[in-house]
Amino acid sequence: MMLRHCLHFSLAMGRWDVPQNLPRRCDCQRLVHEEWSLSMALCKESHGWLHARFDILLRLWAAVAVCAAVSHLLMPGWTAAGTTWAMSEHWQREIAYFDLFIAFVFGWSARQSDIRIKHAATLLLCVLSLLLGENHLEGWLTEARPFHVLFTLGNGLAVLWGLLACFSVRKVLRQA
Repeated sequence: MMLRHCLHFSLAMGRWDVPQNLPRRCDCQRLVHEEWSLSMALCKESHGWLHARFDILLRLWAAVAVCAAVSHLLMPGWTAAGTTWAMSEHWQREIAYFDLFIAFVFGWSARQSDIRIKHAATLLLCVLSLLLGENHLEGWLTEARPFHVLFTLGNGLAVLWGLLACFSVRKVLRQA
């Protein structure tokens, strides 16, 4: 409540600023500065324990996507043989392009210093893994082929890991 009275919106700068001539009785400038510094440190700096839960998942998913893209491009028959779906080189190539794009997005997100970017990318990863995992589960229930089993379990673990990571940093993100 006290901090609200100390902030004003600077139209020239287009952001919230702390006035320089604050009354001494509430020392709001110091409080705002300390709170802002803590929030930005948690969101921007590389805190291993905070960022690692996202970095490992995003990089692992990106690496698997690159491997899948290579197999879809170079060995489309072998890749299709591990599933219950029909073989189509054009469809395999389209899947490979999608895998490369998603690998780039997740790899880029893992390299960012802002945890909010990693959080958003991990939520995207959870939705994508849930949809892909459901598709592989349906294939697994039709006929237990190796890739269906592997990617049902892998996507399920990715969703679980991602949700736990997002849930574990919710307080930090509320402060930012």
